[in-house]
Amino acid sequence: MAEADISPRYRTLCSHYTRGCSLLAPCCGKLYPCRVCHDEAEEHKMDRKLVVTIQCRNCNELQKVTNKCTKCLVVFGNAYFCQQCRLFDDLDKKQYHCDDCTICRVGGRENYFHCSKCNLCWLNSLRDTHKCKTSATNTLCPVCMEDVHSARVGAIVLPCSHYLHNNCYTGLLENGSVSTVCTRCCC
Repeated sequence: MAEADISPRYRTLCSHYTRGCSLLAPCCGKLYPCRVCHDEAEEHKMDRKLVVTIQCRNCNELQKVTNKCTKCLVVFGNAYFCQQCRLFDDLDKKQYHCDDCTICRVGGRENYFHCSKCNLCWLNSLRDTHKCKTSATNTLCPVCMEDVHSARVGAIVLPCSHYLHNNCYTGLLENGSVSTVCTRCCC
């Protein structure tokens, strides 16, 4: 049997990813188009790595995590699939899984290196100039107080070595509030 095609309307149930399956959240037993949709709707976060069941959006078959429906043969992530992160995507964003970060990144493995001291992936152009901060993965953005390591947006490093999300830093610049980010160093 050949791979089936799925109607585009079933692939775009959320604004975060275009894919052919939904995730059964192990924390609450509800189906969501993606973990971000889940986290926006619920008062708790879903650990997508704990997902063991997905549902095909074409035939509604519940099944173990795989990239192709066991019933109708629809491919769930035409451009990218990561078994470890339960990430499916039809759009090629040059995704790759970093084993050291234990998450998927965007932008192409060939354009990044993993710094074992920071425990983050950095652009190759920053290989010799980035400021290492031990265990940067345990850092919260001082603006939004959310994790910098697993964020869906990029991060920057201030002169004081604090990490911020790019969009949080841009917001501070637009509001003229950059000097209030770090009260210790006033960067």
